[in-house]
Amino acid sequence: MSKTNNNDVSLWRERIEACKTSNLSIKSWCRENSINPSVYHYWFKKLNYKIENTETKWAEIKIEPEKKLSSLESPIIVHFHDFKIEIPRNFEKAAIVEVLSAIHSIC
Repeated sequence: MSKTNNNDVSLWRERIEACKTSNLSIKSWCRENSINPSVYHYWFKKLNYKIENTETKWAEIKIEPEKKLSSLESPIIVHFHDFKIEIPRNFEKAAIVEVLSAIHSIC
């Protein structure tokens, strides 16, 4: 088994940096440079390169406490076959008639 020489290491460091700065995918860069992607990945791993943008990024999410609705604000809930429809108190009667008619026609 042959040992890795410094020329190979330098060459592959240059190639990996060239790929990273090319704005191409590894697959595209390898194709354009007549390099087998599996050989590229071998050297990438061997030289302990870290894949960028793989760190976990956390986003802050604020959850507002659930607002209690008064009976005048709470929706009307209609159970119809397998459907559950929540209707706001300020609904348009014509709209709910259309919705119920459409549901009835498919049931």
